[in-house]
Amino acid sequence: MGRTIIILLIIGLLATGCSKDRPRALAELEIIPVSYSEKDSNVLEVMSQQERKAIKINHHIKNKDIYVECYIPNFVFKEKGGSKKNGEGHLGIFVDGKLIDEIYTAAFILKNFPKGEHSIKVEVFHNDSSRYNLSKTWIESIK
Repeated sequence: MGRTIIILLIIGLLATGCSKDRPRALAELEIIPVSYSEKDSNVLEVMSQQERKAIKINHHIKNKDIYVECYIPNFVFKEKGGSKKNGEGHLGIFVDGKLIDEIYTAAFILKNFPKGEHSIKVEVFHNDSSRYNLSKTWIESIK
């Protein structure tokens, strides 16, 4: 299964490399949850004093795609809904201050990112969509 995902990612990257190099609107941005992501030395860590939870985010750029992998110790990804249970929840993905999507996996790809500098924020939410007060924001420059 892991090999199949890698092959599909390579085919997708090759297919997007053949398209014309034109600016794309943020509306075309697509987020794809994945179960595998390559490791990179660009790891960021944030600690929340309130709940003493940590989030580590590994991210890197390939062409106009940003590969993101999140690690939250003692955390289970669940779809939103149901009662609030500590240690369970999902991620909110914000681009340039706007909520783009909610993700229920630790790894995902931001595809077809438009050129320029963009603020990206990953925030952790409980099942009931209340905030953990745990997030990480960084700036990416797409050329």
